Amino acid sequence: MNVKKVLSEKAIVPTVMYGSELWGMKVTERQKLNVFEMKCLKSKAAVSQLDRLRDEIERVRMGVRNELAVRVDMNVMRRFDHVERMENDCQQKMMNARVGGRSTRGWPKLGWMNGIKKALHDKRMDVRSKSAC
Repeated sequence: MNVKKVLSEKAIVPTVMYGSELWGMKVTERQKLNVFEMKCLKSKAAVSQLDRLRDEIERVRMGVRNELAVRVDMNVMRRFDHVERMENDCQQKMMNARVGGRSTRGWPKLGWMNGIKKALHDKRMDVRSKSAC
């Protein structure tokens, strides 16, 4: 089972999380990502739905500390921290820029900054407000 865990952590998880630093995930997308992770974990451990094991128990058995959605949040926060610490004004302007014009119909899309604000709100933190150029 150790080989399966190493294979998963070194090959499958990085492939799934490729580019996740820029994701803004809604609740349904987070659920789908976690369902995918649990299906992978249960198939590696040869556990079926009929065994009716709780996800938390299976995650502990396989030695996985965080859900995949939480790992994505950590990647997003790591990228945000990196951009915040940059001294290049151009990148700061791009991060704080607003796009003009009419928006599309329907519910607004969840942007990267909205995802960061939500992740910070969940951790009871807020974004340092910087003066707009």
